[in-house]
This record gives sequence, C-alpha cells and structure tokens, in this order.
Amino acid sequence: MSKAQDLKERGVRVRQGDFNDSESFQHVFEQVSQVLIVSPNVLYGEEAVRQHQTAIEMAKQAGVG
Repeated sequence: MSKAQDLKERGVRVRQGDFNDSESFQHVFEQVSQVLIVSPNVLYGEEAVRQHQTAIEMAKQAGVG
C-alpha cells in the first residue's frame, strides 16, 4: 500500500502537485487548513530547497495556516 493510499484510508484528503510547476499548487492548496508536503526521495541540495520553498510560498499565498 502506498503512503498516499494509507493516508486516504485514514480520511486525509490527498492532492498532488508538481514541484516544478508552481501553478499546479493553486488547486492543491484550495480550502486547506493544514499541509503535509511529501517530496520525492530523488531531490537533493539546492534543487530540493528551491522546490520546497516554492511549495511553502504557494501555500502561504493560498492562505494555509
């Protein structure tokens, strides 16, 4: 069972965004009060930091938290 499927079964609304496409996060963060960002385990260094910063900034813009 995937981690996402396990979360779904626990009642968590799971949505997917693309770290390389900040616009994809607009839908992801609609009507959201809390966020758990799960990144792929293939990201390292500067790229990983940049992509996480993008996701965090998009969450802020959507009013999360």
